[in-house]
Amino acid sequence: MKTAAKFIFVVVIVIMLLFLFGEQLGYTIPGRKKVDQDTRIVVIYKSINTGYEFWDVVKDGIAVAANEFGVLVKVVGPSSKSEEDVEAQIEILEQTIAEKPDAIVLVATDYNRMVEPVEKAKEEGIKIITMDSGINSDVSECFIATDNIEAGRKAADELVKLLDEDAVVAIIGHVQGTKTAIDREKGVREGLARHNIKKIYGPYFSDGLSEKASRITKELISQKPEIKGIVGLNEGSTVGVARALKEMGLSGKIKLVGFDNSFDEIKLIEEGVIQATVVQNPFNMGYRAIEMAVKSLKGEKIEKWINTGSVAVTKENMYSNENQRLLFPFIDK
Repeated sequence: MKTAAKFIFVVVIVIMLLFLFGEQLGYTIPGRKKVDQDTRIVVIYKSINTGYEFWDVVKDGIAVAANEFGVLVKVVGPSSKSEEDVEAQIEILEQTIAEKPDAIVLVATDYNRMVEPVEKAKEEGIKIITMDSGINSDVSECFIATDNIEAGRKAADELVKLLDEDAVVAIIGHVQGTKTAIDREKGVREGLARHNIKKIYGPYFSDGLSEKASRITKELISQKPEIKGIVGLNEGSTVGVARALKEMGLSGKIKLVGFDNSFDEIKLIEEGVIQATVVQNPFNMGYRAIEMAVKSLKGEKIEKWINTGSVAVTKENMYSNENQRLLFPFIDK
């Protein structure tokens, strides 16, 4: 027994030493990727301080991919609560270029204004991957995002199910000039036009702030009480509109379809304030961005655009297994 116990003790010590020093000795340890200290990827958000759960889940996908592919990843971005600080993002991008990482994953604040600094990064030999919100240039190796035009059509399709043909609708967006806002609005308008809904107010921009979206909604409804439906184009705008409707006693009377799947939105769907939300796949978005950056650095052929998909979720279908995985991506089902 003493011999067996001594043997087990030695094995445990060896395993511990491998975990502590194995990477230095060149060993690959199961469950723990060897980090390539020479491969650095920087992810630049529109803001790192919005408080939106969407971006937290994206970061989870980034972290899993960084571990799996064994690369060093840093997430940076403007510290403002809104997502409209283009100048701050340009400054951070320029600082990042000076650090000469191997790749940059960019969530662009502006479709046009980010083109010049991104092309500069490309000229410096840095691989560029764009994620969620793209730019007006072909410089990116790969664009990973929801098909936002299609997603906008899905939002419109859900809303028209709840309205008369001659209903008046409003659009509350997030950040003017971002590709996501442009494409989602386009999709919503196309979807509404297919159902002959022609009276549309907006878009009104909340700068990604739920408080501003709430204020806009209250002012808009007081001025235009004929509005019967609203589309919110991101988490902040959707939650802000919902809170305004709830405070005004208009829950369910004015129909609301939004985007994303925060805990606030899920609760508001259950309460009947939000009738539907178009859910993206943020975990997959973050994971695939790092994956494509790594493959690009290795010289592998990658797709120019990856659609990470979207699903319209309602109170009626939110409890299906498939939709629960989208609504709660951090829970192992």
